[in-house]
Amino acid sequence: KDEEQLHYDYLVLATGSQTFFPKQIENLERYKLDIKNLEELKLFKTRLEALSTTKEKNKHIVIAGGGLSGAEIAIELAQLIAQKAPEKNIQIHLVEQQATVLPGLDDFLINETTKILDKWGIKRIHNEHISKVEENTILLANGQKLPYDLSLFLLGVVCEQIENSQDIQYGPKNQFEVNEYFQLENHKEIFCIGDVAQTKDSQGNYNPPTAQLAIRQAEILAKNLKNMLKNKPLRQEKNEIKGVLVDLDHKNAVGIVFNIKIKGLIAYILKRVTTFLANRKRT
Repeated sequence: KDEEQLHYDYLVLATGSQTFFPKQIENLERYKLDIKNLEELKLFKTRLEALSTTKEKNKHIVIAGGGLSGAEIAIELAQLIAQKAPEKNIQIHLVEQQATVLPGLDDFLINETTKILDKWGIKRIHNEHISKVEENTILLANGQKLPYDLSLFLLGVVCEQIENSQDIQYGPKNQFEVNEYFQLENHKEIFCIGDVAQTKDSQGNYNPPTAQLAIRQAEILAKNLKNMLKNKPLRQEKNEIKGVLVDLDHKNAVGIVFNIKIKGLIAYILKRVTTFLANRKRT
């Protein structure tokens, strides 16, 4: 490919992340589907439709990863199957290597989400990780075999390293380690925001990669770039999540917003309002 060199005074890296597929899982590269890829998402949809329309019964769906995406998708699939193919007896398995779903989040969110997963008959497997993927079989580290007709791996995200970056510090998921102004320590002219940046909240905890944070970081950085161009000092502003909302079943959700715990219809409506406002900001 042809390469073009661009010179800069300030550089902002906001290239996002890619789905994490651990190399330790044997054969994963051969059987994985990356739903961040449009063509593979279409393929997943096609396979799901085939599963719900086949004459065969007792099929299995395995979702690896019990974080926000894994839990929400498992519940959504369970509702879809109950609506379109209840007689097929399609079993959903959710594999999470931690002791609970939504690891690291508040117990209130974990407990409410677990109730709904159990309500829909989703089989949860905890404290185990996947060691190998074969055609129609997933092997756990303890030797257990899970049959599957459709699988989805939602094990988080990872960032791609850039070339010639020996003096750049990376986090465990290849995120750039940045200071409070989103600058690289050894390259103060380079800023990183969004999924590629490993940032901390006011308590010193690492922030998860979310759209909410990426939008906030973009707003903060835009102000500081303007200050730099005017030779004004950089300003440090709060860079932390204001809340978490989890979609459950029907018009039901659960969340913590500004340290207030909410659930049910009000949480469901609030999630849609915040999503709408976030999308407006992007455009």
